[in-house]
Amino acid sequence: MGYSYTPLINKKNRDNKTGKHSIFIRVTVDRESKYLNTGEKIEEKYWAGKEGRWTKDSHPFAFQLNTLIRKKVYLLEEFEYKQKMFGNGVSLKSLCDHFYKKAYANVFNEYVDEFMKTVKGKSLNTLKKYRTFVSYLNEYNSKINFSQLNEQFFQSFATWLQEKGLVGVTVYKYFDPFKVMCTQAVKDGYIQKDPFLNVSLGIKRTKGKRVYLEIEDITRLKIKKLPIDRPDLEDARKLWLFCFYASFYYSDLKSLTWANVKHTDMGFVIVASRFKNENDFIVPVHRFKHATQILNEQKDYVGLGCVAREFVNLIDEGFLIQINEFRITVKLN
Repeated sequence: MGYSYTPLINKKNRDNKTGKHSIFIRVTVDRESKYLNTGEKIEEKYWAGKEGRWTKDSHPFAFQLNTLIRKKVYLLEEFEYKQKMFGNGVSLKSLCDHFYKKAYANVFNEYVDEFMKTVKGKSLNTLKKYRTFVSYLNEYNSKINFSQLNEQFFQSFATWLQEKGLVGVTVYKYFDPFKVMCTQAVKDGYIQKDPFLNVSLGIKRTKGKRVYLEIEDITRLKIKKLPIDRPDLEDARKLWLFCFYASFYYSDLKSLTWANVKHTDMGFVIVASRFKNENDFIVPVHRFKHATQILNEQKDYVGLGCVAREFVNLIDEGFLIQINEFRITVKLN
């Protein structure tokens, strides 16, 4: 496969009123060509078109223009070389994309913004992790130069995340997309080598403290007297108990519909996909008497997910104010 990069002007051989022509670089890959605009213009009388001395010495800024053109050509040649080193194919489109992307992405944050536009095939949870990382990164420093990406910067960012209340394992989780983006930046020619090579973040992979429910807690929730004029709280309690009885996640309950509930010879079975990672799962509800009872009571509703929204009211009212932390001892006495 052949590649060539040729600076030229007046590619259509036309006159114009200003007398100046845009300076292009003709990129050719296997006889197919594209013309990339350098953003500079020049009068034809100053154009020599010779290798390395495209602009005549008589032009007042000949040195500067020739330097700019040389850098543009080198940008394309370097990208071609690095892609071949990584075993990647080099297409006409990838060369053009890199040329224009390189022209405006001056800081790592800008590169990240463009990278996010190309992220495909990721689960919803992974996309959420990527977006949260970008949000944290921009909050920490909205203008990071590529030259700043080193061990000292990574350690400082990791410490800042900890100071925001993130535990060790969560900090490492958000560094996963950071590493992916840096690896791609190397391939794209923005940095010479992987800045994460042999790097230590200097923090431990500590985990958050988890508090688990006891049977007594569930019993107290079940028998707790609720205000008579708040039937929505009763609905919310049933939905939460359903999650407990059927080993179900509330995030999955929110999107549950009757289409996910299957009738089998043994009874109800729920077939759906996890909200967190989109993995398929099956819940044999028929094995849990209380879960089956609650499910039967929801038959008058079009979808289970719409009823699940009432669960939020339970939290808003201060009843089980720490329910999302698996604590249910608040306001139960």
